[in-house]
Amino acid sequence: MPDHFVHKLYENTSADGLQYICFSDQKVAYNFRGRSSLFLYLKVVLITEGEAEWQIDDTLTHVERGDIIILNNRERRYLASVPLKTGMRMEFFTFSPLTVYPHTKLLSVFMSREKAFPRKLPRTDGYTELLDIFRDVREECEADRYLKDETIYGKLVLLLAKIARICSTCGCGGNGHQGNTIPLGYYQNISRTLVFINDHYSERLSEATVAQASGMPLSSFSRLFSSFLGISFSEYLRRFRLQKTIELLTWKTGQNILSAAMDCGFGSSSGFYKAVKELTGSTPSELVRYQ
Repeated sequence: MPDHFVHKLYENTSADGLQYICFSDQKVAYNFRGRSSLFLYLKVVLITEGEAEWQIDDTLTHVERGDIIILNNRERRYLASVPLKTGMRMEFFTFSPLTVYPHTKLLSVFMSREKAFPRKLPRTDGYTELLDIFRDVREECEADRYLKDETIYGKLVLLLAKIARICSTCGCGGNGHQGNTIPLGYYQNISRTLVFINDHYSERLSEATVAQASGMPLSSFSRLFSSFLGISFSEYLRRFRLQKTIELLTWKTGQNILSAAMDCGFGSSSGFYKAVKELTGSTPSELVRYQ
C-alpha cells in the first residue's frame, strides 16, 4: 500500500464542469501535519479504517472507523496527525453546491454552520442508514449498470437529506437561506458566471465586470453568488486560480511556480504566496509536492 493515494471510484461532471460529483477512496499512512487541502467543493467523508486527528478551523476532532464528517468549502482543514502504523482510510463524496439544485435546502448543514454544529455526525437514529448508502454507492461504482449516473446522484441527494434530518432532530442543523427554494433563473445566472470565470480566470477580473457578464446588478450578484457557492466571489476566484496553478504545475513538469501563478491570473507574487499560506498553511513547493 503506498503511503498516500486517492482512488476515484466514480466521477461525473457536466461539460462546463458545474455539476460535479466524485466518489473516492483514500488511504493516508503518514503524518500530514500542516498541509491543508485546497477546496472549492463540499465533502461527506466516511472513515472506513484507522483513526486520525482532523483540524477543522479552530477545532481538533478525533475521527475513527465508522465516523461520518461533513466539510464545507469555507473552513480551513487538514489532517493534523495520522498514526504511522495503522494509517487511515476513508471514502467520500465530493460535489459542487450547484450539483444538487433545486434541492438547495439540503445544503443548509454545510452553508449555515452554527457554533454547536458537529463536523462529526452524532451516531443517532438513522446513522446506520447513512452507512448503508455509502455501501450501496461503492457497489454501484464497481458495477456496470443501467442508469448508473442517475442512481449515484439519487444516492447523494438521499444521503444529504438524511444528514439534514439527523442534524435537525439533534438540534445542530443550520437554518439559513439555503432552506429556501432559489428560482431557476438565478441558478442559470450563477451557472453562466462560473463558465465565464472558467474562461477568463487568467485575465484581470473585477466583481463588477463578472456581475455585468452574468446579467445581474452587483448587489444581487454578490448575495446570490455566496448563497449558491458558500463563499464570496473574490474568495472563489482566488481559490479557483490557485487550483489552476496547482494543476498546471502538476501536469507541466519543470514549470516555474511563480510563472505558473501569473499565467493563472495572480497579479503579484505577494498575492500568490499569501493565498497559498492562508488557504493551505503550506509553501508553494510543499503544496505541489503533496498533490
